[in-house]
Amino acid sequence: MKDNSKQVDGSHHNSQSVDKSRRRLFGAGVAAPVVLSLASRNAWAGRMCSPSAFNSMTFSSHHPDEAAVCAQPSGSSPATWLQSQTWPSSFERDLVVPHGEDPGVFAASKGYGLGFYQASNGTHYVRTSSFVGVFSAGSLTTASLMEVLLEGLGSQSVGGYTMEQHAVAALLNSAAGTAEPATDKVRMIFKDLLSQGYYTVGINQNVPWVGGDYSMSEYFTVYAN
Repeated sequence: MKDNSKQVDGSHHNSQSVDKSRRRLFGAGVAAPVVLSLASRNAWAGRMCSPSAFNSMTFSSHHPDEAAVCAQPSGSSPATWLQSQTWPSSFERDLVVPHGEDPGVFAASKGYGLGFYQASNGTHYVRTSSFVGVFSAGSLTTASLMEVLLEGLGSQSVGGYTMEQHAVAALLNSAAGTAEPATDKVRMIFKDLLSQGYYTVGINQNVPWVGGDYSMSEYFTVYAN
């Protein structure tokens, strides 16, 4: 399986690429409904950036300072979440199979029913989640959330991470800092991206993960740490 060590080295965009992304997403050249929808950083921990506030054109037009706050880097990168031993309570890191124990027997004893895997680092893990089960989409039919982070699974790499890795980071960032509806919104966005290649914002404006004048990847891949 893929070695994730290179992923850690690419955990941040440089300031130039951040500025470029923000100009395209939040600049005057982007249609207003797209800006107002994407300016709602509902995947991150900034409570001022709630969906109910920034999905309202009236609110956003009268609160430009809050919109600017929402354009800042936010949340933790896939590498940071992989290294963190503490995940939000609604999600769980995969379990390490103790040395000398049979992985199949140990996995069965935990009751998750999702099996185990041997990572590229040689360690066996018991899956505690299903990526496809969480996002209701995607081709990683057996992979867990942590397995996606650890093994660099997925496609359409941006900033050193696959779209699927960014999806897991967005989910964990949401669960760590916002209300449950925001987490559901993250699931919905990536379900659409994984199943149809774009997410619809504003008035029938289909925004792809990559490509075009603006993309969802520019919104989801600028991390604070």
